Amino acid sequence: MVVELVCVGTELLLGNIVNTNAAFLARQCAMLGLSMYHQSVVGDNEERLKETIRTALDRSDIVILCGGLGPTQDDQRDGCCCDGVSTGRRCTQQRTHRRIF
Repeated sequence: MVVELVCVGTELLLGNIVNTNAAFLARQCAMLGLSMYHQSVVGDNEERLKETIRTALDRSDIVILCGGLGPTQDDQRDGCCCDGVSTGRRCTQQRTHRRIF
């Protein structure tokens, strides 16, 4: 299976923090035998995030989103996961957190 990682946050693009999540998730996916051909980093912009998610869904079996979960006002991840992404998937407000080990 092909997996793609999309990391969300302007702070990642500006270099304010190091994207350690990407390295960790890439290692975990490799250990599970998943193929990762693309990783994307997108800032806190709704339209660019929607476009990135659409592209990832078109070319990958699994899309992992990380970031965009902090307490700031500009977090866009929740709304963009479902709004404007016409995939036939049903979206709910319930959040599920899973850890891969």
